Amino acid sequence: MNNTEQPRSEYSIAVEIPPGYHPLPLENIGSVLESATAPIAQSVPSEIKSSVPDVIGTLGFFLETLAARQALYCGIGRHMSETGEQVTSWLTISLLNCGEPQNPRLVAQDLAINKLDEQPAAIVEPVDVGGRPMVFSELTRNFPAPDLPVFESRSGDVPVFQLEALVPSDDGTNVAVIEFSTVSVESGPLYSEMLFTMAASIRFNKLTSQYSSLDL
Repeated sequence: MNNTEQPRSEYSIAVEIPPGYHPLPLENIGSVLESATAPIAQSVPSEIKSSVPDVIGTLGFFLETLAARQALYCGIGRHMSETGEQVTSWLTISLLNCGEPQNPRLVAQDLAINKLDEQPAAIVEPVDVGGRPMVFSELTRNFPAPDLPVFESRSGDVPVFQLEALVPSDDGTNVAVIEFSTVSVESGPLYSEMLFTMAASIRFNKLTSQYSSLDL
């Protein structure tokens, strides 16, 4: 992931964020996280208190990276699975500028081909929702285990389940991207319907002074 800025879009998007997600800052990130460090340290178990500053620092780095790439939303969710497991997940929403107007079906086709060429390979499914082309994908990636006491008993990588929805605008100039991630790999596929509902709710609006880029 690099910090190269994307061309700014002429669109805003409206999308329905599901219940249970809490937005993280994409502006004034340093000051917001600094003020949150002490309350978080007081609320976590004693065995991981010493790790809070490192976690906050890493979170700040990733949020700054997302902000530089003009992400519109990043949220953390806590939900209970059908088996009683508490599932923590992340939602990120971005809007990519694709340049000149073109057929959105050709954009979706190119997106699907690009996803199939990525490694590791993902399950990719182009769909048509109410006449609008979309591309959904899912895969499990492995990431290095974080250097935290709670992970000391684990060796090697940590699997992360990821879902993604790509929704081109009607003129093919922009693509809305919804990314879902969780380390609860077995519960991850249960969120497919949620992602589909979010993607179907997306509306593109011409950007004016009365709209922010993400109009919730």
